[in-house]
Amino acid sequence: MDFYDMWIGKFKTIFVKVQNKITTNKPKHLSNKGVMFPYIMAVITVLFVISVATCTFLFGTPFQAKDTGTGSENQVRLAGTSMFIVQKTIDEKAHRAEVLYQINRASLYQKQPLFALAAEQKNEIELPSKLVSISDDYVLLVIDDIPDNWRELVIDVGEYKVDDSQDDRVDTDYLLTKETKKTKKKEDDSFVKGVFNIAQKKMPDTKNLESLSDKKYILKYATLQIKSANGRIAKWEKDIVTMKEQIGDFTKQIQRLEKDKGLNTTKENQEMEADVTSVQRAIEKKERSIESRKEAIAEVQEKIKKLEEKIDSLE
Repeated sequence: MDFYDMWIGKFKTIFVKVQNKITTNKPKHLSNKGVMFPYIMAVITVLFVISVATCTFLFGTPFQAKDTGTGSENQVRLAGTSMFIVQKTIDEKAHRAEVLYQINRASLYQKQPLFALAAEQKNEIELPSKLVSISDDYVLLVIDDIPDNWRELVIDVGEYKVDDSQDDRVDTDYLLTKETKKTKKKEDDSFVKGVFNIAQKKMPDTKNLESLSDKKYILKYATLQIKSANGRIAKWEKDIVTMKEQIGDFTKQIQRLEKDKGLNTTKENQEMEADVTSVQRAIEKKERSIESRKEAIAEVQEKIKKLEEKIDSLE
């Protein structure tokens, strides 16, 4: 509870006590006619309003911090980029924060610059920050000089829209006629912005968050990506082994069903054929899952290779 809430609570308590006292101990000359009672209540109401206004002036209005949250369900879409916060952390003693974003960029925007600006909402101050490109999938925003009494960080992100509407055809007809002038777009219309909010209560505190060079930030998070990627590959490989065992069990089940085919009645054979078809579909589904994981492993291994090459280039 802040000072504002505390003082408002006190004034409300005083107001209720005075109101109850007047109601229970009403003078005899007011008990019948009640001539002065409305005026007394009006004075008390005015005093209460003045008290609230004074508290608001001294302590400000209550501040409600917003928080965008993490994960793909909280992504922000720009012109050709979608992005969301993967993780966020702050070192309160160092007044420094790191916000890691996962990004997905259209092919036209792969090499286009991405901009970010950080500010503290309650104190209304811009904070020094830098955006570091970790890989094709991640960017890191480092924010410094965060005040002690901060409540909410506001991060504006944006990029310029790529103009892909240019007509490829060059007019070679009517050489004596001037080319038609095309309407030029305003520069403001070509810049697409998005906003992320981070509340102080939702920000994990981390000790020893050092200020690093861009290369060391890339090295730090690229190493974390490789570690995470290897963990996923190990899980997928384990899934493949399990599913192959399940396919083996399904195959044996089909063999047992077909072995009893000559001993069954026509109706039983029809039911058996339906069971075999169902098991075969299950096998096909498992085989597709295996292929999907193999493709994912190959793709992630390629990403690991690129990250390792990037790390080697930094040394």
